[in-house]
Amino acid sequence: MHIPTKPPAIVEGKRPPSSWPSKGRIELQNLMIKNRSNAPLVLKGITCTFKDGTRVVVGRTRSGKTTLISACPGGFSTKLDTQ
Repeated sequence: MHIPTKPPAIVEGKRPPSSWPSKGRIELQNLMIKNRSNAPLVLKGITCTFKDGTRVVVGRTRSGKTTLISACPGGFSTKLDTQ
């Protein structure tokens, strides 16, 4: 059985510039997320703004970091400001 190895965490030559992100903002208003349709809410009423240049999300284990980030592509109303 062949189990592929994980790709490297950092690929030199493919890194974004150190100034990235320089523009853009994400606003979350009353974000509520369930892991399954019949499960209780795991994030309840999150309202926050990621200001221009923000790129760090930190927190304790099982505090909802991955759940919050996975919600960003869709599933709630977003206002993206890239001007």
